[in-house]
Amino acid sequence: MYSILPPKASGRYFGSDQFISGCAGVGTLLVCLALFAQLPVFVALLIQYGIAMVGSYFSFISLRRLPDASNSDPISLGHVVRDTLTHMFRALPFRHFLWLAGGYAVISTPIPPFLAYFLKVDPGLHAGQVMRFEVLRYAGVIVAAAVIRRRIDATGARPFFLISMLLYMLVGLGWWAYAQGWWQTMGGIYAASFVLGLAAACWTISNLNYLAQVVEAKERALMVAIQGAVTAFLGGLSPIL
Repeated sequence: MYSILPPKASGRYFGSDQFISGCAGVGTLLVCLALFAQLPVFVALLIQYGIAMVGSYFSFISLRRLPDASNSDPISLGHVVRDTLTHMFRALPFRHFLWLAGGYAVISTPIPPFLAYFLKVDPGLHAGQVMRFEVLRYAGVIVAAAVIRRRIDATGARPFFLISMLLYMLVGLGWWAYAQGWWQTMGGIYAASFVLGLAAACWTISNLNYLAQVVEAKERALMVAIQGAVTAFLGGLSPIL
């Protein structure tokens, strides 16, 4: 995508991508909610797997229609190992952003699964109610994407990184207050879920927009892969720990 997108329109594209993905997520969750409410569980699951297969087919068709980008020069495994360590620890803007993104992944990745578990165990909410909170989280993604996609190309990613971190801090303080028993209302949980979606979209769109600015053109494929691997590894390890 970095190869075929005009630099001045990348933020608008990634914002639109998140907006459409959020709408699809809300639609899918509502369909799943209705299926579980109306049908036996195994029938509902069968239909959902069918929906997933249809979605996969259309994804394949869409990928085939994407224009080709120029291929990177082939590199050896030794080159990958050596340059990976260099990019991860050399004092350049990419390293600073890599570890910032890694810290963000450690903090943010456990929140949605832990919330789903906590809400089922502590207040004793059923799965349908938890899925409604997920709908609100996707709604936050949709609203944030609709706002950001028209502004990020003009303002740059930095303001939205800061907004994302501020929103995550507010969500964290809100749940800490919930755990202290200062508030325990359904409306507050809906609001926290919505703000969580706002924060996630602000970060995702800013990350995709900013990453292209701190990677070297000839090493772009490797550096983007490093960033994805490091953040995915740390984000996956965080809830386990």
